[in-house]
Amino acid sequence: MKKALCILLLFCLLTDLSAVAETLEDEAHRCIDFGPIINGFTWISVSEDENGMRGFIIDPFGNRLSDEPYEISSRYFSDGLVSVRKNGRAGCIDEKGQVVIPFEWDFIDDFYHGAAIAKRDGQEMLINRSGEILVSYTLQHTFFDGFDETLARTPEADCGLFILSHDGKDTLYRATGEEVVTVDHVEGLSYYYSARLNERKYLNADILLVQDGGKYGYLNNQGEWIIPAQYIKAFPFSDGLAAVLPENGGQYLLIDRQGHTIAELPENCTVEGTYREGKIPVMDAHGRWGYADQNGQLVLPCQWEEAECFFEGRAVVKKDRKYGIIDPSGELITPCKWEWVGLCPDGYAVVKAETNEGVLTQDGQLALPCEYCYLKYLGDGAFSFANHYQEPIRAMSENTVKYGLVHISGEILSPAQWDILFQLTGDKYTEVTRRDESGQYKTGYLDHQGHVIIPCEYDDGYFQGGYFILSKNGYLTILDEQGNRTF
Repeated sequence: MKKALCILLLFCLLTDLSAVAETLEDEAHRCIDFGPIINGFTWISVSEDENGMRGFIIDPFGNRLSDEPYEISSRYFSDGLVSVRKNGRAGCIDEKGQVVIPFEWDFIDDFYHGAAIAKRDGQEMLINRSGEILVSYTLQHTFFDGFDETLARTPEADCGLFILSHDGKDTLYRATGEEVVTVDHVEGLSYYYSARLNERKYLNADILLVQDGGKYGYLNNQGEWIIPAQYIKAFPFSDGLAAVLPENGGQYLLIDRQGHTIAELPENCTVEGTYREGKIPVMDAHGRWGYADQNGQLVLPCQWEEAECFFEGRAVVKKDRKYGIIDPSGELITPCKWEWVGLCPDGYAVVKAETNEGVLTQDGQLALPCEYCYLKYLGDGAFSFANHYQEPIRAMSENTVKYGLVHISGEILSPAQWDILFQLTGDKYTEVTRRDESGQYKTGYLDHQGHVIIPCEYDDGYFQGGYFILSKNGYLTILDEQGNRTF
């Protein structure tokens, strides 16, 4: 009898402990908002009040960097630091959760080459990793909050320049705070892309196109003048060459990275683009477009109403109000018979005939007939499509457009059954959304073969850094790419 009673008491105790453990786990996974895993960490918010969200920074296994929640400020680590807030003031912690910069700032942006933009007492500043002030400006209400800050980056040699706009000028600084040069405006970059990450604009560049004194010139990725500001008009470098118009007018020139004239472009021709894959589009005095080569010779006569830059050995041209594709010799890969043409990587092109879209292969053959709507290339030969065209509707409940996946072979990888379908960063998975029986939108993921990787049963989600981070009913789950739960 006593043995049975002991067993019963032990069972009850274990049951209670199990319930406590489950409660603790539930509390650990509770969140009201979260972000993707970037640089090995993510953030989760667990509460919200008039001062904003409070939460923790965790790794993919749920390990917290701090015992106390911070007010969410910056969401990503950069240079090993992340900005967080405490009692309404911003500071920075490192990847061990140690406070590196005290909580005495109004705002601290991402670090880059050991420096970051910060704000305090009406001043914009460039600070180092210790919080020491390198550069300070009095806040001027000239552009948004008075400070247009852009990072210039290059894939060849990460230059570490900060471009700070102040008093109508753009000044370039090194991350040490050293002033490099001031110009009227940094116009563009030799090769660039824009990506929104934490409301920041990141740029890739190795030569900067700038305007100074009403003329255009170029700086290298160290902020040094390589070509003085001497042109009336100029375009970013591409494939080692750029088109410029000298200050005395006349003909456009092609110059190299040292500013040497490589060729004069055809007389009375205008340029509105960049040199790419051996050719540059030019327009004659009659508004017709053709192509010149690096020797300045008109190698494809001006005969088109529009002509785009070459991409993977093809270019889109327009004639008689219809679009076609030409090869480098000017031969038509497909006649000018389409309502529009959009070139895709891997040699594909989306074309529209009358009301529907199809896909051409690199040799101009129609692989997918013009029976689809909203075709978009996702990679691996897969295209997303819609069941019909429809103007955007504010109320998603009234939206009857559904999306699916089709392979270039014509195989339907996934029927048009998804309410939302869009490509993820990294071109690896596709996020899909579908309404459940209660009318709530749920998120899941497909691969490019149409296989369901994550079923549509989550309220929200991200894929980044090799992990799916998902929320459901206010609780967080993290899975690796094999579907194993890590948190």
